[in-house]
Amino acid sequence: MTYKGPLVEQASKTREEFETAVDDGDAAAGILDGLGFEPAATVSKERERFELDEYTVTLDQVDEVGSFVEVERAGTESEIEQLRSGAQSLLRRLGLDPSAQIRTSYLGLLLAEDTQE
Repeated sequence: MTYKGPLVEQASKTREEFETAVDDGDAAAGILDGLGFEPAATVSKERERFELDEYTVTLDQVDEVGSFVEVERAGTESEIEQLRSGAQSLLRRLGLDPSAQIRTSYLGLLLAEDTQE
């Protein structure tokens, strides 16, 4: 289960995140339901993770939306510029264009896809 806070800066999708494993999906759903949360949509994806130069490179295939590459590394706010520069260099080494990034979440893309139908 992941909490993703608001964007920290405008040049990337940098945000505060907290993540933990969920051992019992039904129990977690019951807790969220009990807190008043309601599902907005279901994002289904296949994910592969790789480690390269201290960055995590994630390959996602998101149903109804497409294929995506994410490069990330945890750090402090004072390291954002350095880490972003390193991530952009890594993307270029992988033959990808860092300026072609999409800042919209998978949920946002899925909901936008639904409104186009």
